[in-house]
Amino acid sequence: MIAVMLGLSVKMNDALYKTTSRANTRSYLATLDTVMYSDLSRANYCKGYSTVVGTKYWIVLNNVGQWVTPDAAFWTADSNDCEIFADINNDGTPEVVEYWAQKVPGSNPVRYKMTRTENNWTLPNAPVIGTDFTRVKFTYYDSTGTQTTTRSRIKSVRIQLAVLIPGDSIKLKPADPTDTTYVKATSIVDFRIFPANL
Repeated sequence: MIAVMLGLSVKMNDALYKTTSRANTRSYLATLDTVMYSDLSRANYCKGYSTVVGTKYWIVLNNVGQWVTPDAAFWTADSNDCEIFADINNDGTPEVVEYWAQKVPGSNPVRYKMTRTENNWTLPNAPVIGTDFTRVKFTYYDSTGTQTTTRSRIKSVRIQLAVLIPGDSIKLKPADPTDTTYVKATSIVDFRIFPANL
């Protein structure tokens, strides 16, 4: 009887741990996508101005120490690096916000760490907002919905994130009773942002 109770207790603890890990991971991704949505939806916005890009008021210090007027709301538009100009705190002063993902050295399967910087060109010292991403991808679209890499033509951004759920795995072929292959479980978000000022 004690062995049965002990076995039941272990199974319940395991189930609770996995459920908690899933909930925490989903909550983390929900918070991250809320922050990203808030930042990216303000691309090219500055309180008191109809647009940021092209105004004399809007100049920034670039990564080589030069003051420049940006030619597009997106400074960088790569699949793993998204950098925008926007007044994200609504104080009338534009900021440079960057989300940047890089591979974690030696990770197998490949994992990415992602940073978020605000007015900071020193990426090696940037705050890390996540390290267990199995997918980080930014895709950019023009006004017709066609993918583009031309920064001045970008009208929307699709963001795809997948993160490992700590301590959780799922059976690769659940319908096959003979299969004993398990893979790490992930939580995924996939959303698209249409900044109003582009």
